[in-house]
Amino acid sequence: MICPEAPDHDRAKATAHEPFLCGMARRVNRKRRSRAKQTHATMRASTDPGKSEFRIALARLPKPEREFYCNAVQLQQRPNVVSFIFGQFGAGMASVQNAVVVDVPHGSFRPLTLTFDEAFRNRLTEVMKAFTPIEPAPEVMKEIRSLSYAGHVATLLVNEYASVLDFYELEPRLEGPPSVTPVIRVKSLPPVLKWFIDSCDRIANELSAQRI
Repeated sequence: MICPEAPDHDRAKATAHEPFLCGMARRVNRKRRSRAKQTHATMRASTDPGKSEFRIALARLPKPEREFYCNAVQLQQRPNVVSFIFGQFGAGMASVQNAVVVDVPHGSFRPLTLTFDEAFRNRLTEVMKAFTPIEPAPEVMKEIRSLSYAGHVATLLVNEYASVLDFYELEPRLEGPPSVTPVIRVKSLPPVLKWFIDSCDRIANELSAQRI
């Protein structure tokens, strides 16, 4: 059965704890679909707590209009940023042909990992029992087609079949805190989400150790 687009008033009822599912699936499966439930992200423009600090209501962020399906991943660590490469294998090929690159600045990693609450991590661990962990793609085609974006905040969603990563950019303004702009939605299988979380945890720990 094809699920029609949800009317606006039904979508408004969906929350971070109860994402919208259509028809019977909403009643049967809503407890089997999990979102990282930390409701706010606290961002700081300084390592001094309380300085240039603002909070982001994650549950209220709009869905990005751009979408990209990913079945390959790579990570490139650069000065100041880490590039998450979400790729697509070429048809019948073992190399990545299309990719979306999301650059996450070093300062975003600690606040980002704090939004991955324990309940969500436990749910993802259960889901991953049915999957093999993903390995980074061994090679990228020389003529790869790619688009690059900045990603400062992310919201995550997973069930037994798929995962979603929504990325947002904090755009500077003349006054007040940055505006939160939807960037791109990356769709894939749960192992991609697990790889992203594990990479963020590792990088956040490495950056914290460098500051000691």
